Amino acid sequence: MEYYALIKKVDILIQDWGDGSVVFHGGSGNTHFLNEVTVKVLNLFKDGAVMNEADFFEAIADELDVSNDNDLEVMMGSLLQSFCHLELIERVR
Repeated sequence: MEYYALIKKVDILIQDWGDGSVVFHGGSGNTHFLNEVTVKVLNLFKDGAVMNEADFFEAIADELDVSNDNDLEVMMGSLLQSFCHLELIERVR
């Protein structure tokens, strides 16, 4: 089973910016604009949280007050992969 956490190699800074948030990746110098939902996803990993996909899907369903169903898993699974690609989170363990 795969686990995910915020990437530890670099600083990830998040700043509220009106309708979303700006995320700065200290290692690459890249800045990303994230909407409210994607910021909530990223914030689930704050403070060193490490989650497997099942725990993550349950946590985001609770955070968004939606059903933890296949549609949520497909959308959020894709978002996890995008965050890995952007090196905002990483697979651990």
